[in-house]
Amino acid sequence: MTSTFVETWRGPFTSGDYLINDDSLTLVVNTSLREGRSAAILVESSGTTRVVVRPEVARSCGWDAANVPSSLDQVREGLMANGVILNDPDCIFGFAGLDLSSRAGEAGGIIIRELNENDAAAFSQFVSHSSEDDVDEAYVELDHWLVMGLFAGDQLASASSAYPWGETKAADIGILTSEDQRGKGYGTLLVNAISHAIRQRGYEPQYRCQLENVASAGTARASGFELFGMWEIAELAQND
Repeated sequence: MTSTFVETWRGPFTSGDYLINDDSLTLVVNTSLREGRSAAILVESSGTTRVVVRPEVARSCGWDAANVPSSLDQVREGLMANGVILNDPDCIFGFAGLDLSSRAGEAGGIIIRELNENDAAAFSQFVSHSSEDDVDEAYVELDHWLVMGLFAGDQLASASSAYPWGETKAADIGILTSEDQRGKGYGTLLVNAISHAIRQRGYEPQYRCQLENVASAGTARASGFELFGMWEIAELAQND
């Protein structure tokens, strides 16, 4: 993964006033957390844990230069005791640049291309073959910033879309494969293809999934992604 991707994710955790700053744990008070977030935790694969909170959260927890938590467990205890509820963690993956285009060529009868409004009928039929839960979790939409599909013969077997992550240069990827087409590696090929297309547009691909979604994490790794870390957030409204 590139330095741009890493800096994008570390940004909120490195802007503000440090209460703790060492190799294993950092705690930053940041007045400008985006999207109404009151706190966030990023546990990087490298071993560093980063915590960012808004000033009112730090005050509620009694954290200042003279009184700081000594561990992530104490951070969690302080947040929970003051009504700051963290969402379930997301696995955050960054793209390492692996090129799987040769595999697609060897598959035979496989076409990967961008989708547009002319593919609306095929896309609608494709979505109708998936469960509502799968569609909601994948969050693949034909009107997203970038949409690509994998066709096996005449059938749209897998679709992937991406959209810019807030105001950053990262682009978030969703993937949906028809139930009857799973287990063939189509999702892997398509995620890899859309990742290269994202880079051609000047953005960095990112892939997120829930910790318990082992299959989705497997798709990320097989598509050329590496685990950057685990991310948890708390919405500001939950601390009102």
